Amino acid sequence: AGLVSIEDIVEEIIGDIADEYEPPEPEPMRRIDPHTLEIDARVHIDELNEELDVELPEGPDYDTVGGFLFSEMGKIPVVGEELRYHNVRFHVLDAEERKISRLRVEVLPEEADG
Repeated sequence: AGLVSIEDIVEEIIGDIADEYEPPEPEPMRRIDPHTLEIDARVHIDELNEELDVELPEGPDYDTVGGFLFSEMGKIPVVGEELRYHNVRFHVLDAEERKISRLRVEVLPEEADG
């Protein structure tokens, strides 16, 4: 089969350990401008709601922004796909066959009723 290193065992117990050979992970949330963030899809809905002052719903089957997108779209979107939920636009920056990785989230101006 395979080899198990001490690092593998320690990571199972306490979580990932950064080392000099792994590229650094991007920030979970990076502000582009006052209305736009680039985020990791694993960011929790409540964190995004607080950061952008929006009210995305939490669902019984998800608590992350990636889970929200999957629930709304009914599939794993491909890179470049967009979803608009009320005045929030999500643009998929990185996705794999089984997961959404990075998104750009933009709060759009509220449309005037009339």
